[in-house]
Amino acid sequence: MNNKLGFLGILFRANSAKIGPDLEVNALKAKLVIVAKDITSNTGKAFLSRLKENNIPYIEEFSKSELGNAVGRDVVNYIGIFDQKAAKAYLRKGE
Repeated sequence: MNNKLGFLGILFRANSAKIGPDLEVNALKAKLVIVAKDITSNTGKAFLSRLKENNIPYIEEFSKSELGNAVGRDVVNYIGIFDQKAAKAYLRKGE
């Protein structure tokens, strides 16, 4: 598994990252959102628009199934990281 995906799994288990309704309700508090690059639903696209409008940083990096595997689900459209230090650490993993 990719180091970044493994790190997302750890953050999710530590409650520093959220998915689904938990993320949608608290999206404006997210420090970084990882969006599936194969997101297709109108709901997902509306969520992306909401992130853009509120200047919430996001990156499109993995597929829905890759994100899902990282957190123990089948598919996940997006994962929000809520801890600033964790978000910076996630971004550094790509350097």
